[in-house]
Amino acid sequence: DFPQALYWYKQAAEQDVPEAQSQMGVLFQFGIGVKRDLAQAQLWYEKASQQKYAKAMRFLALMHQHEKGDMQHLSKAYALFSQAAHLQDAPAMYHLAKMYETGQGIPQSLAQAILWYEKAIALDDAGAAYRLGLLYEKGHGVKQNKQEAKRLYELAIQQDYTEARTQLEQLKIE
Repeated sequence: DFPQALYWYKQAAEQDVPEAQSQMGVLFQFGIGVKRDLAQAQLWYEKASQQKYAKAMRFLALMHQHEKGDMQHLSKAYALFSQAAHLQDAPAMYHLAKMYETGQGIPQSLAQAILWYEKAIALDDAGAAYRLGLLYEKGHGVKQNKQEAKRLYELAIQQDYTEARTQLEQLKIE
């Protein structure tokens, strides 16, 4: 019964339960059972983020990252991804690494990208394994090593990361 669940989520969120606050953000962001309202989504994510709830920080960072992409929003995204990454949130580590890799809103640093991809991989993030595999395959920021790329793609494939399978099939090892 969704209306009943929504009622209890809201009750818990108003009692400062960060998991419920974050879930309220998801409901408003995607219009699940409520009218879509990005301002309300942001408000709930911010409340949970203030309590150091990494998942909400990541969701809020993604909102900032995809909202116009201007420097102010990208700076907020970077700060939030960084905070969540330091709280051991593997997907936040992945997004932080990707910002460093691409130089999106921050100075490009392949060394920092590799560091954060490795940390995310240690927490079983398949996307990080795939992206780091690409860097090894191409020799970007690291010495080209197609065997290491293959190992990383296989690691990502174990978690059903389909792009890694395609990349592995195209990988030419001499």
